[in-house]
Amino acid sequence: VYGTVSLGSAYASFTGAADEDDSGRDVAGAGDVNGDGYADILIGARDSGAAGSDAGEAYVFFGPLSGAYSVTAANLRLQGEMPSDEAGIGVGGGFDSDGDGYDDVIVGAHGWDNAGNWRGKSYVVMGPGLCN
Repeated sequence: VYGTVSLGSAYASFTGAADEDDSGRDVAGAGDVNGDGYADILIGARDSGAAGSDAGEAYVFFGPLSGAYSVTAANLRLQGEMPSDEAGIGVGGGFDSDGDGYDDVIVGAHGWDNAGNWRGKSYVVMGPGLCN
């Protein structure tokens, strides 16, 4: 063990947009989605209600990052399609699925189902399309 560090002294921090958004339940490195040479991050908020009750969101922040942020300041907001989707319960990135040189991200929405049966859906959003 090398010691203990308080998260209060972290290099960067990200606060959820609203009570009970569940922001930060899943986080991931996003790779470099905008091609500027800096690593980006992805933050899930499965219970965000911005697109309907518990539709969920994922937030992409472009690096470099330092300081304190609200997720409302995200460079990109990826919103669930409908209420109860819980988009952002799982997030990932740092892969280039189409070989264009830009990293892509994936957002899971385990509650998605237009019939209401929690079938689930995952979305791959490709950079640089993320940045347009």
